[in-house]
Amino acid sequence: MTPITRVRSLAAAVLPFVLLLACQAEPGDEITAALPVIPDTKFRLTDYGAVGDYKAFNTDAFKKAIAAIAQAGGGHLIVPAGTYKTLPFTLTSRMDLHLEAGAIIKAPDTFADYGLPDPDKPGANVDAAAAGGAGGGSTALVALAWRR
Repeated sequence: MTPITRVRSLAAAVLPFVLLLACQAEPGDEITAALPVIPDTKFRLTDYGAVGDYKAFNTDAFKKAIAAIAQAGGGHLIVPAGTYKTLPFTLTSRMDLHLEAGAIIKAPDTFADYGLPDPDKPGANVDAAAAGGAGGGSTALVALAWRR
């Protein structure tokens, strides 16, 4: 199932419930969403070893900072000005990811940084295992190719 098909399926499944809820509201009723409750504790990414020069990988710093936030029950992750190169990381509950002015979180520019051969270079041999599965060997490459 392609990502677009998944989104369409999800939309088709959710739409009836949204319409049902919309029909139950009286005209003029305001719907107020509950704001998240995030503790005031602040965590600076640079305190966990991050360097905003786009040369160093900061994935471990993000993971360590987020683990500390999770252990504390939530908080604000402050990312100071700079460009932070990172591979994917997972956020946690009750967390605010706050980028100060001039802060950029950026994925790497090369396939090699992801542990994949560059398909544009002659002799690149991309097999299914390296590309993320047995589905024809294109799963990871499609996810990366859109950035070009």
